[in-house]
Amino acid sequence: MTIQQLEYLVAIAQSSSISQAAQKLYISQSSVSKSVKQLENELGFDLMDRNYKGVVFTPKGEEFLREAYSLVENFHIMEDHYSRPDYEKTRYTVSSQHYIFVVEAVSRLVNELDDHYSLGLREHRTSKIIRDVATRSSQMGFIFYYQFNEQFILRELARNDLEFHHFCTLKPHIYCSLDHPLAGQDQVTQEQLSDYPYVCYDLGTDAVEYAEEILFPLHSSRVIRVLDRASLFKIMAHSDAYSLGSGLLRDGFIDSNIVTIPIRTTIDTAMHIGWITLRGMRPAPGSIGDRLLIYCHESLEQCYTGHPVNARHPLAVGSAPVSGTS
Repeated sequence: MTIQQLEYLVAIAQSSSISQAAQKLYISQSSVSKSVKQLENELGFDLMDRNYKGVVFTPKGEEFLREAYSLVENFHIMEDHYSRPDYEKTRYTVSSQHYIFVVEAVSRLVNELDDHYSLGLREHRTSKIIRDVATRSSQMGFIFYYQFNEQFILRELARNDLEFHHFCTLKPHIYCSLDHPLAGQDQVTQEQLSDYPYVCYDLGTDAVEYAEEILFPLHSSRVIRVLDRASLFKIMAHSDAYSLGSGLLRDGFIDSNIVTIPIRTTIDTAMHIGWITLRGMRPAPGSIGDRLLIYCHESLEQCYTGHPVNARHPLAVGSAPVSGTS
């Protein structure tokens, strides 16, 4: 077993594809496949199942992958430290769903760290956020759950030995253009939304319980799926499409032609947003993780819903952050 084999395995997990991993590593697909097969023969069990859609790690493979992530990361930390002994490099990575307050918090960290650091922000699908934290690729993750997927998410966290720490509870809103036919409404209903295209983040092959948006049975049959925040907001800005989310707006982080409107529902759709860590691995006071959480809280306090010019609304009751609770 070699570090190189483990690096190949980590690359496959991050890409969910042997061919994409090979491209990322700038080597041939056959070399990656051969290396993984040799590792499986040495271990005596299959690490993954291969099919036309890509690869899926076996239960034993997922367990092995967690250790591989940790070993590879620690190897590079040692390599970096001892190859450059004149300074200590600060490393921290957070994985998150698409939240403005996390982006702003990371921006503030950038402005205060010294010249030698490696800071990461990975805006991922929920399943990848859980995987990142479980495999120590990220020290912290931000996700949410609501009534529909609560048991599923909490079960997945427990299965990966992760803890959910409550951050805030928000009411769901739609995001849409200032020129959208519904933009002047104080609130909208599911029935009103069924007339318009719906843009959301692509789930890939993940279960619907991993979705970043709350789910409604009346969603339009006209659905646009995207992978990044910029595409989502550009589509809404230039069409009658809408998206679903927390409703948070922040000056300087979202275009001023986007508005958010609360949704009136007959079921509990409160969004419980929290940060996740490995069990027992809460950030130490004064650490980067601790400062990140403080900056997230401070950013959230500056967020609002509605519109930045025409109708700024403070966060609804129940949305204030709750620090240090699980």
